Amino acid sequence: MKEAPIPKNEKEGLGSLRKINFSKISKANLNKITELATKLFNVPISTITFVDDKKEKHFSVCGLKDKEGLRSASFCGHAIAGKKNIMIVPDALKDSRFKDNPMVVKGLKIRFYAGVVLKGADGYNLMLDILPQT
Repeated sequence: MKEAPIPKNEKEGLGSLRKINFSKISKANLNKITELATKLFNVPISTITFVDDKKEKHFSVCGLKDKEGLRSASFCGHAIAGKKNIMIVPDALKDSRFKDNPMVVKGLKIRFYAGVVLKGADGYNLMLDILPQT
């Protein structure tokens, strides 16, 4: 498994993330987004995820019990560090970054992954993850 790379603007991004007043964010509105994504794409799981220096934290979740995971093993970490706003992994078993990832070979057994980078007010990358049935 290849660990998620660290973006060049990591220090600034983490600073921006720590400035967010989560109590002022409408969790109900974010939940509407994940619920809509789940229905729209006919998938069992969608999340809005914040990635800090050690973990990915699912701020809004539809279809998944876990509220966080390790950044080093996350698909989000790769997407945030990428140069594109959308990351699609057609078959995680055939992708060198993920083929032996615990979320691929155990647990969720992720095969397809789509992640859309959402920008926060300060330009820091947040995530909307779409995980279809495995």
